[in-house]
Amino acid sequence: MPRHATHKGWDVTSIFDHYRDICRVVWNHGFYSVEDLNQGFSVILFDQVIQKSLFEGLVLNRFSELSEFAADNPARPGEPIWPFRVVGHGDPKSVAVDLGGGNFSFEPVDIKALDLVLLDVCDYGNTRHREFSYYRALVSDAPSESRYLVGKAAMVEVTSAQILTDAAPDSPDAFDFVTHRRPQ
Repeated sequence: MPRHATHKGWDVTSIFDHYRDICRVVWNHGFYSVEDLNQGFSVILFDQVIQKSLFEGLVLNRFSELSEFAADNPARPGEPIWPFRVVGHGDPKSVAVDLGGGNFSFEPVDIKALDLVLLDVCDYGNTRHREFSYYRALVSDAPSESRYLVGKAAMVEVTSAQILTDAAPDSPDAFDFVTHRRPQ
């Protein structure tokens, strides 16, 4: 059974919602709306520098222990080094699995049964206007009938998931699923 199936940890979804909102505003109003800024180098600059800086400032900065860790261990694109888990809720019965090259396959699986480690927030496909409405996550564990998904990236709609972490946040926006309390 995947380790997060018990839903233990801090619910930091609201911190990620804030980060997604800011990414959306910066991209759609600062880059997408300006013809010469919504293509080429500007897209690379946003994806690899600006979005990473927003993540460090708006997410990691809310966790003292992770801010110090991040300074010594810079993130590499596509590597899940931050301890954030994507936990499915609701009634989704499939997950989009990244086959590479912008190709996805919708696999019939209950996302609540998967152990998903957050890679980033993104959109399905490579759209110019961005909503950041998906969590891209690495499938690190799955029930026996879905083991073929382990090691693959999956796309999960943000409305079908929440973000949990074992790291205690400094933020009053987080919620502990075990004690049902906010941090002191």
